[in-house]
Amino acid sequence: MDKSTIIWRETRFRLPGPGERGLGLWIDRTGAGEGGVSPTLPRVLGQYAAIAVERGSGWFESADCGKLAVAEGDAIVLTPKVVTAYWPEPRWHTQWIVWNGADAERLEQLGQVPPAGVLRHAGQAVVRARAAVLPLMDDESPAAPLARRVAVESLLLELGRAQHTNQASRALHDLGERATRYLRQHLTEAIAMPELARVFSLSESHFRRRFKAATGLSPLAYVTRLRLERAQELLAAGVSIKATAEAVGYADPFYFMRQFRLHTGQTAGAFAAQRHGV
Repeated sequence: MDKSTIIWRETRFRLPGPGERGLGLWIDRTGAGEGGVSPTLPRVLGQYAAIAVERGSGWFESADCGKLAVAEGDAIVLTPKVVTAYWPEPRWHTQWIVWNGADAERLEQLGQVPPAGVLRHAGQAVVRARAAVLPLMDDESPAAPLARRVAVESLLLELGRAQHTNQASRALHDLGERATRYLRQHLTEAIAMPELARVFSLSESHFRRRFKAATGLSPLAYVTRLRLERAQELLAAGVSIKATAEAVGYADPFYFMRQFRLHTGQTAGAFAAQRHGV
């Protein structure tokens, strides 16, 4: 059974009105507190959150990250669909911001929200954001909803920068570098996803998640982009559409032309006719 001791906690909630919901991103609550708790049952928050550990230490756990130590000055990031557990050992002082909205989800899809986990030395970003947010929680002026949104976006910008300085992020970047190099070297080959995951000693689902976290694209989308970029080079150099399709790994030139138009907004013939000189 979970047992907790809360020394103090203060939370400010804000229910967004229709106008603020229309902006696509709003703050649900912000707060601070101090306490101790035994390991919590894993749960899904259903919203986005950033938690600063100002004093003390503890633990964070998820299926993707495993169990990670959380130290003073770190930040914990939570996303709506990831099952997590986090707790102090023996006690910590935290500040937090919780947000949600359709644009929050879109930002995550675009790679602008760090994955659920621990960001080392990023706690002050959350503290600064909360200091900016607190005066806005009761502000009913027309500009306030946008100001609250900007505060969250500024926090995400800081967290994103912190992410790139973390060892976990560097490891992710290394995987992205190795995987993209491998795909460039095997660009014209038909590589099945299970085979590609085995090359990097990962399960297929884990490889997909980590590749997208590193590049912002799925492996298939990344290969498609590489092929079409190379196709543009060949078409601009005067290579025929059929030969270009074969050179970039498309056995069916008609499928190649559909993909080219879908991703570039113009037909391969029209692009070739421009010849794109400097």
